Amino acid sequence: MFMDQACEFVSSNQDDIFLDADSTKADLYGKQEGAARIHHYSQIEYHPFVINEYNSKALVGA
Repeated sequence: MFMDQACEFVSSNQDDIFLDADSTKADLYGKQEGAARIHHYSQIEYHPFVINEYNSKALVGA
């Protein structure tokens, strides 16, 4: 549902839509479910993949 709303907002408010897909680092404190060791950072943390619309900075999906 959230992704549908974000896409509807972007398509109705932007003429040129540019999607920016990237990963980001999210630090953890304690033992949290779903965490994994990320060898690039040599730490245990979340490494989610996010998609933003570049001009509006709206989060389209994660």
